[in-house]
Amino acid sequence: MNAQDILNKAIQVLGGSKSSPVAPVPDINVLNEQWKRDYVERNVAGETGARNRTTPQINKGLEYPSWMANSPSPAPIPNYQNVFNNLKQVKPQGDISNLVVKSAQENELDPALLASHLWTESGYNPKAFNNGDYGIAQINLASHPDVTEEQANDPNFAIPFAAKLLKSKIDEFGGDYNRGIAAYNVGSGGASIKGPMPYGGGPKGQEYLDKVARNLSVDLIKKLNLKTSYNK
Repeated sequence: MNAQDILNKAIQVLGGSKSSPVAPVPDINVLNEQWKRDYVERNVAGETGARNRTTPQINKGLEYPSWMANSPSPAPIPNYQNVFNNLKQVKPQGDISNLVVKSAQENELDPALLASHLWTESGYNPKAFNNGDYGIAQINLASHPDVTEEQANDPNFAIPFAAKLLKSKIDEFGGDYNRGIAAYNVGSGGASIKGPMPYGGGPKGQEYLDKVARNLSVDLIKKLNLKTSYNK
């Protein structure tokens, strides 16, 4: 007995009576197509992310049940399950997480590094303000007069901005992550001076570098050759 026969039998058993006529038997292939569409829609959009605006379900790849084994795959969905493994403590959530990953990838940065950088700046607070620095990336409007306060307080602008700026500082120092990270905080001039600190610069740059590094795994610290002043 095939799937269509089973469906026909079930409907006859459950609904069959002269006073309550059985509705026309749906075609199993039509139902399968509808189930497939519903399943893909739920998993691609993310039920909680799309409807309740909480954390999108992007941390797991799309897997089909057995009855969809021969179904064509939808467009590939990024698997971010392990992307923040190199963060030791606080990980970004929801839309912030998505923006961090996308911005990091576009600027060839490790997402964990960008996340730790933003955590150091503002604790992921999009409305953070401190002495002229605004938003999740703590953009200084005096140093960046082309950026508005509204833009600085908008993560959709501020996170890509921070990623691009951080990457430009690293490139400015020939790929040296130590001076590049420090430069985001103390400026290129402050990061370029020679000093007694482990990264080769002054104490303010070292202090900022240490803050960023403390939320990173030992493996990533070694990979980026970060020179901290504390025991890892």
